[in-house]
Amino acid sequence: MPQAEYERDILQIKAMDSFTNGEGNLKGCRVSADQELPYPRSGVCANGFNIASDTIPSGIKRGLLELAIQVNGSELLINSSSTNVKRKKLGPLETEYFSGGSSVHVKTGKADAYLKPYKNNNGNNNLLERTMR
Repeated sequence: MPQAEYERDILQIKAMDSFTNGEGNLKGCRVSADQELPYPRSGVCANGFNIASDTIPSGIKRGLLELAIQVNGSELLINSSSTNVKRKKLGPLETEYFSGGSSVHVKTGKADAYLKPYKNNNGNNNLLERTMR
């Protein structure tokens, strides 16, 4: 970690940017229309307990610290996109893609362990589908 406080502040801001970017996955909603950050929130239940709408849970604080530690070595929000398009054709719409290709996915496992109880579906993005026969 950096020695200078302003450098640590920068890491904390980047961690909060990443956390705010994923706000759509958080349980509950902001308590005020004009609050700048995702927490505090109302309507949050974590680990079987209702979280008071005037507190920031320790799990959120620890998760943000883990994100700040991680952002010290790598970026959490990446500005890149790759569609792997090999060829496009407009008239009758045809698109061909390269096989393989690459994509970037940042893993934040340590932070997610703390943040998971405060996310919808405990942070799982899996969809369950049922087929009727």
